Amino acid sequence: MSDATPSEILSQGYDIADSAAIVCTHVAKDGLPIRLARRDEPVHDVDTGWQFHCDVHDHAGDDDAVVWAVRTIVEKDPTVLAILDNPPKSAFRRESKDADWAPEPYENE
Repeated sequence: MSDATPSEILSQGYDIADSAAIVCTHVAKDGLPIRLARRDEPVHDVDTGWQFHCDVHDHAGDDDAVVWAVRTIVEKDPTVLAILDNPPKSAFRRESKDADWAPEPYENE
């Protein structure tokens, strides 16, 4: 854990630092920045419902995603801390890794 990563990461009153989130492989393996974040309803006890995508490539298949702890996502991109306290059925987008997160309508495909 880096010195900048908080030991607790709170969302809706719960510490989600070690809970799971989906990350597209383009972010996880190819190093693209996170540009799209959405929170679905969690489906498991350790699931936060959060998904983080590059917003560049199609993410249609299971092979296009990996599961990371929220702590790892915050280490990669500390700017996501600003949106993590939002409830399920939330979505955010930004135009670049340096842009601010902007809310957008939640759409569950």
